[in-house]
Amino acid sequence: MRRRVGRRAAGRGPSRGRGRDESSGLLSRRERRRGAAAQGADRLRTGHGGRGGDPGPARAAARRSRGGRPLGCRRAGVRADARPAVRAAGGGIPRARERPGPSHRHRADRGGGGAAVRVRELIFSCLAVALLVGYIALGQRVAPLLLPSAAATATPARPTGQVAAPTFGGTLAFVLRGDVFVLSGGHYVSRTEEGRSQTPAVSADGQTLYFARAEQIDGKSQVDGAVVNARLGYSNVIRMPAAGGAEEILLNGLTKSANGFHQVTWYLAPTPSPNGTRLAVIEADPDGSSNLVLYDFATKLRTPLSFGADWTDPAWSPDGKIIVVTAYDNGVPELLLKPSDGIARSTPIKGLPDGEPYRPTFSPDGKWVVYTLRHDGKNDLHAVELTTSRDIALTQDGESWNAAFSPDGSQLAFLRSASFTIDLWVMDLGGVLTTGGAPTGTQKITQGEGVDGADRPSWSR
Repeated sequence: MRRRVGRRAAGRGPSRGRGRDESSGLLSRRERRRGAAAQGADRLRTGHGGRGGDPGPARAAARRSRGGRPLGCRRAGVRADARPAVRAAGGGIPRARERPGPSHRHRADRGGGGAAVRVRELIFSCLAVALLVGYIALGQRVAPLLLPSAAATATPARPTGQVAAPTFGGTLAFVLRGDVFVLSGGHYVSRTEEGRSQTPAVSADGQTLYFARAEQIDGKSQVDGAVVNARLGYSNVIRMPAAGGAEEILLNGLTKSANGFHQVTWYLAPTPSPNGTRLAVIEADPDGSSNLVLYDFATKLRTPLSFGADWTDPAWSPDGKIIVVTAYDNGVPELLLKPSDGIARSTPIKGLPDGEPYRPTFSPDGKWVVYTLRHDGKNDLHAVELTTSRDIALTQDGESWNAAFSPDGSQLAFLRSASFTIDLWVMDLGGVLTTGGAPTGTQKITQGEGVDGADRPSWSR
């Protein structure tokens, strides 16, 4: 069931609002959830003072209105200069407030009231000048002295062109200020420019890039049987060469029904299978569910693997038989292993430490799942061995999340926050997952430009 949105050529009025799904008659929970999600997701941005990949604030706000996770647990990355600017995953666009109509000004009584008003204005003007002079004179005396070490550091500008970076094997994709960047050959460079892209994934051969892009339309919606103006959002799945080139809309979130209304769908977290024949993607419906769907590249058919679920963060096992997801069906997140044949039932990963696990990913040998554990308001990377349920903490700084394995399994790309700035880092695992021990070192890749904290990087050969 999808939202029906009118897109009629005539009759578009100036007012805009949010509608209800015509078939259900209920106010769209998606719009309310995205509003809460936007507040939490804004904290993922540089300079917002929030914890970079921490989904807790956004989800807590959403639970107060729904009792579950906000759609996709993230918002579209939006640059300040993006046009049109998308406020949140709900597709809302910030607009200037409508100017009120001209108000009638009360004139002073002509029998001398005008002079009284002028006297009052003169008195208040003198008082304002006196206060301003006092603030300038005294304010500079009591202003705190900023030592060089405490001086504020400006956020670097959004990268343009190639940016030098450490050399790693393969192709690494990540999101910076709402655009997809690709790191390869000792530099990273932007592959998109509109500021509304998210959740990138690189094919197993490193040749193709997939990601979702948030869009919006001005149209009409049904509210209690009446047609009203509405501005609603959706997202498309985009495919393009990882080295740059033409984009192709693989899955369109905007379709037209027979009655002339448009239907909008949110496609999130597209992830290609290891053999390159299918795409796992989250399809969000107007009823508030987020289901796992498989898209077949050859037949162009979609096969749902869940119904009425609340799933996100799909990641394939190396053999393509299992997809691990974060499930919020029971109100608290858990990691589920879902067979990709669509027949066998999903099973939860047991033995995890106390906290909220999310963003799972398989190791290249399929023996481990690395995930983020939110605990005590902090985020750390953990690895769980599937056969033994042995769990290892890979970080203990409370500021690390959203990991992706290198193709050979020897390193992890992940996000880390320092002084409210999120950067892409790479960790050398050493023998921590084989012979034991601890990670042997970390290295910062980006330069404080503002990596989007809600997106997991993707690393392929």
